[in-house]
Amino acid sequence: MSLQNTLTATGLLGCAWWAGDMASMSLYAIPAALQTGPDPKFAIRAWHDVYTRGRATGPGLALATLATLASAAYFRRRDGKTWKHLVVAGVLNMAIVPFTQFMMPTNNTLLAAAGGLKTLSWEQTEVLLGKWKLLNLCRSGLPFLGGLIGIWFTLEEGELSI
Repeated sequence: MSLQNTLTATGLLGCAWWAGDMASMSLYAIPAALQTGPDPKFAIRAWHDVYTRGRATGPGLALATLATLASAAYFRRRDGKTWKHLVVAGVLNMAIVPFTQFMMPTNNTLLAAAGGLKTLSWEQTEVLLGKWKLLNLCRSGLPFLGGLIGIWFTLEEGELSI
């Protein structure tokens, strides 16, 4: 396998992995956290753990994925091959950053509750975690879509095969 193909595969797998990781937080972790009720502190603590782990790994993974896709796009452009689909995949992967900013009011309220600075009722906790779950699931669609676009066009060219 050539360096271009290795970079392409690594970047596209990075998109898929990160999308799946984020989606699993919404599909599995948050519903499990909501089963801890009726005391909100346990659900908030579970969310905080998930959030902290995601915040610790997400930006580095997103940047590494962008770097591999940008490198693959550079080499493909240099060699006269199509490359823009890899840039689109990388940009969609990094679009989680502004989407996260959009989520920050919800995050900040939950972080304040996790830090003991704000007291939430069980009902408020359910609403906030439900909102976070939906927003995070939508956010996971960005790298997923990037990965799909990248894989589709790469396979269309016959550069990689399944």
